[in-house]
Amino acid sequence: MNLCQTEIDQSIDLKSICQLIIKKERKIKAFFADNKSVYAQNFVQKSWGKVLFSLFFDFNEAMSVIMAIKFGVELKIISLPQEINFVSLIYQIKDHHIDYLLDNYDFSFEEEIADNHKMKIQRLRAVILQQSFEKIELKG
Repeated sequence: MNLCQTEIDQSIDLKSICQLIIKKERKIKAFFADNKSVYAQNFVQKSWGKVLFSLFFDFNEAMSVIMAIKFGVELKIISLPQEINFVSLIYQIKDHHIDYLLDNYDFSFEEEIADNHKMKIQRLRAVILQQSFEKIELKG
C-alpha cells in the first residue's frame, strides 16, 4: 500500500493480504493435520497447561492460548465434551466485558490484588479461561 492510493485501492490491497494470510494459515494447518506433528501437539499442550496453572492472563496471552486450543480441536489433538463458541469466549475475555462483570457482580480476590483493578481483570480472565477449558481431553 502507498499513500497515493484511494480508499478503494487500499481496501482491495488489504483484502488481498488477508486472503493470502488465510491461505497460508490453512496450508500450515493442513500440513500439521496430515503429519500429526509432535510439534503441534506440544504447542497445544503447552497452551492448555498455561490455562490450567496460570493465575493471571493479559489479553494477548489469553488470545494466544484460545487460538492454540482452537487449533488443537481442529487438528483433533484435543477434544471438548461441550461445544465452545470461540468468538463468544473472545468477547468474554475483553477488558470492557470483565469491567462490566466487576462493576455488576461481587467477586473475592486474593488480598494482594484486591486494590489493583488491572490485576483483578487479569485474574478474572484466567478464571474464565479455566472454566471454559476445564474438561479438555487429550486424544491419543
